[in-house]
This record gives sequence, structure tokens and C-alpha cells, in this order.
Amino acid sequence: MRTRVRTASRPETPSMAREWEKTKVRYLRSGLCHRCAAQAAWGHQYGAGGWNAVRPPCSACSELIAMFAYPTINPVWRSMIRKRL
Repeated sequence: MRTRVRTASRPETPSMAREWEKTKVRYLRSGLCHRCAAQAAWGHQYGAGGWNAVRPPCSACSELIAMFAYPTINPVWRSMIRKRL
């Protein structure tokens, strides 16, 4: 019998995937590399484990992340403003 490892309580919905993509694009536009932008978007993702479930930023992005406005529960990450329309 195979056991499945669950990373979230429910499967990702299409709207959650769209929100992740929008969040990643915001971080890319702020200057993060693709890997770090994806990690930051994952930190915002509902049901994904939050900021403690992401890897540390790369050395090139860590200085930029230190300038973001909002601290997170993970001390090596900060969050930028997320505007809701």
C-alpha cells in the first residue's frame, strides 16, 4: 500500500492557482528571481504551510527582500504590499 504525503488540507483550486500566479508576477516585477518569486508566492498561498514552508531566498535576492515592507513569521523573508481590487 502506498501512502500519500499531503502538503495541503485540500487540493488547489483554479482560483488559488491564478492568485499564486498573480502573486509570483508581483514579486518578479519587484526584482526577485523566478525561484525566489515562486517561494514568496508560496508563502502567501492559503493552505500551503505559509512562510515556514518556503526555502530561504538566494543571496542575490536576500538584500532586496530585506527592504520589503512587512515582516513574516520566517525571519529571512519579508513581504511586499499586496493590493486587493
